[in-house]
Amino acid sequence: MVNGGENLVYKHPEDNWFDARVNIYCKLSNLTVIRDAMDRVGMLRRWEHGVFRQFLKMDREFFSGKLCHILLCRELNYPSARPDEMWFRVGERAVRFGKEEFLLVTGLRFGPMPVSVHSIPKAAQGSVHHRYFRGSPTPLKDILGRLNRDEFDEAEDVIKLGYVYFLSHVMLGREYRWKVPDWIWGLVEDITVFEAFPWGTYIYSVTIYWLGIALNDRTKGRKQNRNYSSRQDLGYCLYGFPWALMYWAMEAIPVLSGSVGKRRRGRNGHGFPRLTRWNCRKKPP
Repeated sequence: MVNGGENLVYKHPEDNWFDARVNIYCKLSNLTVIRDAMDRVGMLRRWEHGVFRQFLKMDREFFSGKLCHILLCRELNYPSARPDEMWFRVGERAVRFGKEEFLLVTGLRFGPMPVSVHSIPKAAQGSVHHRYFRGSPTPLKDILGRLNRDEFDEAEDVIKLGYVYFLSHVMLGREYRWKVPDWIWGLVEDITVFEAFPWGTYIYSVTIYWLGIALNDRTKGRKQNRNYSSRQDLGYCLYGFPWALMYWAMEAIPVLSGSVGKRRRGRNGHGFPRLTRWNCRKKPP
């Protein structure tokens, strides 16, 4: 959505803006590990038609932290904004990034959520979590290590482990040492239930939360630090799926076309979800 933005106030005053290195923990190159594991047990086709199928060709894409940081600096205090959306000033326009935009970019399913994801039952004895990790708190690096092996009790186990890793590392942006919570293990035990879960609702809520607080402490610190140098770089990490913000920006701000990513040619440039329209294989400056 686009509205006039010339008279609106920035959430973070321009005097507090700063240069920053924006990091994400997601390493898309590891998608090949999952793909190879699926192929070895004859489940590759099943994986390619699963709930995250639209993201499987992202393994060679580059994330532009600089673009996301520039947008976050230009976030507006928009009078009629919902609590779960963000508005940015681009030129003389105010543009919205909300649920509708996230849906169009990612294609993920939205729907009613449980009161709390932590109310989802834990995985029981005999589950993939218990058989491979004894039900213990399991960091992502251990799941990736298991996917690199050839020893699986059932071919379907590879789908379950792939889903847990992909959700946690790619869609939630968590680092290798992050321990997967019990509710995810419980949910993935029934693949049909896992795939029907409203991941758009959940992943969007995580993403918008981290985008919304990303600059809070940094702008305060910059204002208080009288010795701050304009050449000094600060850094922060983004969690959730900030890729959606990057792809949305290329859709909403045509001038970015070619500098961050290129629109695919022909029919591929008009596909759904909209992240499939773009090729971001040029490493950003």
